[in-house]
Amino acid sequence: MQVKSKIWTAFFAILYPFITTFSFLFTAILAVFSWASNFLVFILKKVKA
Repeated sequence: MQVKSKIWTAFFAILYPFITTFSFLFTAILAVFSWASNFLVFILKKVKA
């Protein structure tokens, strides 16, 4: 069990930068779509009013 734990620790340490980069990009993309959605609702409310 110790060998498996050490392999997982090394694997995670190597992949950590990729995991954090993907998380940041995913969060940024969600923020952009959220902003676009809010902006679209704002525009549609102005048009209908």
